[in-house]
Parts: sequence; structure tokens; C-alpha cells
Amino acid sequence: MVSKIKAEDEKSSKLLPSLIPSLPEDVIIDILARSSRWDYPKLSLVSKHFRSLVASPDLYARRSLLACTETCLYAVLYDYDASDLDLDMWYILRRKANGSRCLDRIPIPSTLPVLETCSASSVEIDSRIYVFGGIDHQNMTTNALIMDCRFHGTSPKHTLDGYKSYVYEPKESKWEIEDMMSSEYWMDPCVVDNVLYYHDWCSKTLKAYDPNHKCWLLVEGLEDLLVTICSNWSYALNYGGNMALFFSRPSDIWCAEISLERRQGGKIWGNVEWCGHVLTGYFGIRKFLAVTV
Repeated sequence: MVSKIKAEDEKSSKLLPSLIPSLPEDVIIDILARSSRWDYPKLSLVSKHFRSLVASPDLYARRSLLACTETCLYAVLYDYDASDLDLDMWYILRRKANGSRCLDRIPIPSTLPVLETCSASSVEIDSRIYVFGGIDHQNMTTNALIMDCRFHGTSPKHTLDGYKSYVYEPKESKWEIEDMMSSEYWMDPCVVDNVLYYHDWCSKTLKAYDPNHKCWLLVEGLEDLLVTICSNWSYALNYGGNMALFFSRPSDIWCAEISLERRQGGKIWGNVEWCGHVLTGYFGIRKFLAVTV
């Protein structure tokens, strides 16, 4: 009886790859678009046709149309133990079957330009990362390129004046200098629901800037977490409406997912949804980025 059931299961598994490709391609794209992006590497092994669909811009356009996009977190690191400290390594935050997370290394094309990392910055818009390299002190300019996170490809972008903070309006392709950015010394912030957040590791607080009221606030409810962070660096990112806060502990990189809530009186409260170690090793940090794909 057991052998009969096993034989039927094997027969079904052999039929499945042939049944789905027999559907109209539009239906297949709909099915793939509703699947998690984390399943795409395995789905690409089904056939050459599936591999081409997974790499198709049409699939990602359908995901956006169906509101099936997901937030992916990337880390750009370098290994302190490596002989070449200028070698950047890209990682992506993956969710394990047990609900925990880990940073997995991903291959990046060799055509990716090498950027100066001093004073480097970046911004994520839709499925693209705009990376701005370090300042060319002689010409007072900074180089920029685009990384398409759907296919992990790159293309050159613009050259901007250095030593300035910019606000970019993608619909109008308009850049403006923002003086408000200089009102407080902040680094590596994120924006959630139109509020800018950053972790002040000196005062062990999470601060928020409300552009509607033009004021800075202290986020409450996170004292137990923040007091334990002894790292001299941290990165905050918008993680699907929550905040992902990366920080270091001896020989480890950690991540905390924090939900944010506006309460009566305008106060903002945070709640730790998950916190844990995501990568072991002595790594230096270039950037963390959040991209919707």
C-alpha cells in the first residue's frame, strides 16, 4: 500500500512540470506573480521557459499590478579578514523556515562599477537602487549609477555636485537642496509613513522627524532594545511598513524588525516584532538597502 502511494506521488510530481507549461503564458505569469520571489530560483529550474519567465520584466510588472510586490533588504559588506578590503560583497536578507532571518550572499555581475565608498549614499525607488559614489574632491562631483534589483544589472546615471544634501522628485526628475537635513546630525535614516527615523547610537534613542509639524520626536517603547545596542553603527530601513534596524555585536550582525504606531498626543511608539543574529563574521558595512520588487 505504501509503495502504491509512493508511486502515485512520484507520478504526480512528474506530471506537474508538464501541466503548468500547457497553460496559456498569461495564466502562468499570473501564477508566478502571486508566488513569493524567494521561490523564483527553484522555479527557474523547472524548464528553460520558466527560467526566461522569471527573468522577464513582464513578470515584475504583473506583480506590481496585482499588488504582490515584496520588500527585499540588501547589505553591501566587506570582510575584515579578506586580503582586498575594497572587494564589496552583496547579501540579501532571507526568511528561514523557522521564521528567523539570515543574510545570504548573492552573485553580482562583474560589470558593476567600483565606487568610492567614502561619503557614499544611496536611495531606493521602486525596484531600483540609485548608488552615489564618494566625492571627487578635485572636481567636487559625485558619480551615480542604477542597480535594477529584478535582474541585478546596472546602468550609469548622473553626475551631481558634491557636499550637498538633495531631495529627488522621480516623477519630475527634479533635484532640490534641502536645508532641513542639516538641522540635526543624523545618519542612515529611513522613512516610514512620511516620517524620517534614525537611530542615535550615542544617546541610545530612536528619533523621528515629522515633516508636517516640522519637529523631532523620541520614539518610545524601545528602551529595552536600544540600551543593549553597543554598536557604533546602525542602519534603519523601511521594511514593508515596519522598520528594520541593523546593528553589530562582537563578531555578529543583528537585525530587529520594529513596528511603529502613532498614539494620542502625536507620540510615536515602537514595538519589537523580531530581533536576532543574521550573519557571523567580522564585516565592515558599506550600505543597507530596501527595495520593492
